[in-house]
Amino acid sequence: MFSTSIFVSTFVAFSRLDMCPRFLCLLLVDVFISCPFVNAISVKSNILVIAQNDNTLSTADAVLKGYGIPYTNELIATSTDSLPSLNDSATSGNYGGFIVHGTALSTGQLQQIYSYQAAFGVRMVRWDVVPTAEFGMAEARSGCCNLGTEQLVSITDTTFFPTAGYKTGAGITTEQLWHTPGTIANSSIATEVAQFASAGTFKTSTTAAVVNKIGNREQLVWFMPFEAAWSVTSHILMHSWVHFLTRGIYTGFRRVNLGTQVDDVHLVTGLYSPKGSTFRLRAQDLEIHKTWLPTIISKMNPGSNFYIELAHNGNGNVANASSLNSRTCSPGAITYTPNPETTVEFVKPPGTGTNVWPSSPTSFSWTTQCLALDTMEQWFAAAANLNTFAHLSHTFTHLSLNNATYADTAREIAFNKAWLTASGIASATHFSPNGLVPPAITGLHNLDALQAWLDNGISSAVGDNTRTSLLNTQNEHWPLLLTAPAPFTIIPRWATNIYFNCDLPACIEVEYRDASGGTAATFAQVLDIERETNVRHLFALRRDPFMFHQANMRAVDVAGGKSLLMTWIETVVGEFVRIVSWPILTLTHDALAQAFLARRTRDMCEPSLVYNLNAAGNAIESVTVSATNMNCASPIPVSLPGDVVSRGTATAEQVGSDPLTLWVQLAGTAQTFVLTSSVPVVRGS
Repeated sequence: MFSTSIFVSTFVAFSRLDMCPRFLCLLLVDVFISCPFVNAISVKSNILVIAQNDNTLSTADAVLKGYGIPYTNELIATSTDSLPSLNDSATSGNYGGFIVHGTALSTGQLQQIYSYQAAFGVRMVRWDVVPTAEFGMAEARSGCCNLGTEQLVSITDTTFFPTAGYKTGAGITTEQLWHTPGTIANSSIATEVAQFASAGTFKTSTTAAVVNKIGNREQLVWFMPFEAAWSVTSHILMHSWVHFLTRGIYTGFRRVNLGTQVDDVHLVTGLYSPKGSTFRLRAQDLEIHKTWLPTIISKMNPGSNFYIELAHNGNGNVANASSLNSRTCSPGAITYTPNPETTVEFVKPPGTGTNVWPSSPTSFSWTTQCLALDTMEQWFAAAANLNTFAHLSHTFTHLSLNNATYADTAREIAFNKAWLTASGIASATHFSPNGLVPPAITGLHNLDALQAWLDNGISSAVGDNTRTSLLNTQNEHWPLLLTAPAPFTIIPRWATNIYFNCDLPACIEVEYRDASGGTAATFAQVLDIERETNVRHLFALRRDPFMFHQANMRAVDVAGGKSLLMTWIETVVGEFVRIVSWPILTLTHDALAQAFLARRTRDMCEPSLVYNLNAAGNAIESVTVSATNMNCASPIPVSLPGDVVSRGTATAEQVGSDPLTLWVQLAGTAQTFVLTSSVPVVRGS
């Protein structure tokens, strides 16, 4: 009598398919016998990631973490290591997919997974393997490529992962990713989905990845390594893993946010080069960006919504207006002698420090007539201009807050809050009243400053991703939550090579050379670095905004009429839309803070999804959403390739060509959604 477990110590072959027991797919040595699917009622969608070391595990799970898809990491060091329990019974599978690195598994271990795949219709991804007959490939002759030889890789067939949203034929770099090109020898089990272009000794294109269909199991096989720590190509191509394994059905969602925050608006910046020169943004520069924004949005994929976010220092407006009419603008701009500079991670003992703000004025007293003397303020007075951008506070004077007192910090926030209202900026369509860009990202270790922010309605601020102390090291998709003096949210933010004190490409070249120890680079080369680095962040589904400064918006008197900021955006967006059809969205600072908090909340609820198969066991007909915390305060996103029969209380969201997402509020009970069209678990079934 056979056990109902799919793992048996002795495999029996049946000569007739109608003799094959329904509850068991059987093997004869390494040869699969095609037989009906086991009557698998349900399969958990959790992905099992298998590798031999932590580095490859961290690469493999990076893309899953980006989506928020549940996964389990499993280190398999030797052939004697046991796999986790793959199924609880013949009708309940524990894993909805497998990601296996290289030769991490022995033949016996692989056979266990193969049996499970055949029984439950679950897919597998293999990566960093050599083309062999096992994968329907001719034996590889050599690897590629030596330093200096570029062999582009591109997706050629999206049939097996249509929801990944790739554009076929878009070549991307394989530099420093030593790989093994191959050719298909057995097309009955191998279909090419990606290829390497001709390069070096490879005079024609070769196969980079195939989908194998062997009996009732399928696997996606990549003949190249992936490195999540630095490789943009890896982050691009790993999305094929997700959508192949899940068939577009998963807890989590894919959304690309591009936030460009411009600090120091209204202030004067001393430029790095030429030495002694300064720059202050002008109304004409803002007008050029306003005119350009519809153009860049039109180059983005359908469904995109993009805008630039400006971080304002109101004292700069007062200073400019006072220079034009000191009588109207009495008492003039705030001036003081700042405290000595501190180290970056300085921690001020609470209650210490010296006030540097003048004793008068004690409240914001400048008139709108004063503020309107500044032509930049005149420009923002028009609603169409104001609402072109998003807006938030950068404090009133830009006082360094590491060693600031409570009183000075409170005035920095309160005065700027009053100025934002008086200037009309607080009435903008995209305004964040509860967010802050701290001056030079200071004050985040200062309990007095944090208390002053909280007392004045500020509940979140951006950090600096170059500083580990300001990052959530448990999960890069979570904010850093401070608990003292009260809960406060720090959003991660990227720095770029578009320096705060540069207004022109020539300045970037000089500062890049000096910052790189004398390594020279043209502005075009700097943009190449920016393209690769920051497109990688987008494909990693990092939502962190990018840091820029007002000098980067100089456009009026620039050759070509484009600012450094405009050029950077065009560079990054151009590469992104070349590769995928995904829309790009911008969120205001306050909305982004809530998105980061919601992500952390739902991850801590440990959401899960179960695939419910039909009676024949060859298609997913419904999904059940649940969580360890069934009263999760944040709704759970479930992404689907099509609609469901009834959405119930779930909220539907679909942007451009992105998959449909149902936001499911569990409210104590699991929820099941019947798919309008069932999804086959084996291609062609």
